[in-house]
Amino acid sequence: MIAPIVLALALVAGDADAARRDLDALEARTDAPRVDLVRGAARAMDDLPQAEGNERAARLLDRALRLDPGKVKGTWSYVSRLYRRVREDGDAKTGVPFLEDLIELYPAQAPRYSRDLAYLLLDSSRPYEAREAFEALLVLDPSDIDAAHAVANIDEMLGDTDAALERYATLMEDRGDVRAGIMRINLLWRVRGEIQAARLLEPQMNRLVRDIPDETERNRLGRDLEAEMGALKQAHRTSEGLRSLTGRQTTLLLVIAGAWIAVLVGLGRWVNRAG
Repeated sequence: MIAPIVLALALVAGDADAARRDLDALEARTDAPRVDLVRGAARAMDDLPQAEGNERAARLLDRALRLDPGKVKGTWSYVSRLYRRVREDGDAKTGVPFLEDLIELYPAQAPRYSRDLAYLLLDSSRPYEAREAFEALLVLDPSDIDAAHAVANIDEMLGDTDAALERYATLMEDRGDVRAGIMRINLLWRVRGEIQAARLLEPQMNRLVRDIPDETERNRLGRDLEAEMGALKQAHRTSEGLRSLTGRQTTLLLVIAGAWIAVLVGLGRWVNRAG
């Protein structure tokens, strides 16, 4: 059983070495036609280890697209395949420059590739760069609510609660975004401890939910809002209970202290009379 496995591994290694030699020769050619570059990208993804194959394929596809950006037939499936690979691997080293090239080459598709770029950066634990990418996407497409939510989420993740609250408030007030309103309430009471401010938003939120035209969406967000407000009100009751308990404890301690003082004063007088 061992011999076939060793042979298979040797064949795989041999295929990779042969692919490297052929691809080195292809990349050295300044006059390589688009079809050869595309086939080379496919071979890189098929025969080389994942990260190396991604990097080689990205270079070759970039060259193929730049030769004639208008002719993408037969190329786009490989572009999509490469993007899926770098996204699944979190391969920002290859994916980021590749997507930046696509944004440059295809301005009409810039929102799509900008969104892909932003999420790849976020998935690769590069939140500051991801935030910049989402902000750039909002310049291209101000109506992209998911991008606006992503910016607010990143602000919250980075500890900038004020910026996150401002973004959620804008989405809620200007666009009637119920999801943003729920996140605003959540941040106000769970992070900032501003329970009363969060509770004051409930009537407005109920109106926004009622105005949602799609029944399924209205019911789903209505349940989410009800759960959030239920947790908030429970926290408020607990807080009030603790505050009341603290007040009663203080009163009890004062009564006990007063009683001890009275005992001590009485004891002092008794000692003086006895003396």
